[in-house]
Amino acid sequence: MSAQTTQKVLQQDPTKSIYINGEWQAGADTIANINPSDTSETIGEFAQASSDQVKDAIAAARQAQPKWEATPLEKKQSILQAIGDEMIARCDELGTLLSREEGKPFLEGRGACWSVLSLLRR
Repeated sequence: MSAQTTQKVLQQDPTKSIYINGEWQAGADTIANINPSDTSETIGEFAQASSDQVKDAIAAARQAQPKWEATPLEKKQSILQAIGDEMIARCDELGTLLSREEGKPFLEGRGACWSVLSLLRR
């Protein structure tokens, strides 16, 4: 994914659209994300894919896999490094979201973010 594509993804409204095969599509429906530790709190609403959209996404992933497999290791490392850099920059924000979404303490949510980073940095 190019930096330009990444910016498009980050700027898109997830309440209305899903990203399949390099294109934004309207979701078939929306679904509420409820905080399990405070069920009166709706964290957000997000687009929900139809069965056909799920099938399309799986087919697109299968089609893209050979290209990713052929990508040189250095390029893959660069892409994962960029993802890791973004996660570091947003770790408190992501930790807060994980805490609310999963009903866990903030430090556990933030810890989950760092756990993923440890995998990206190997």
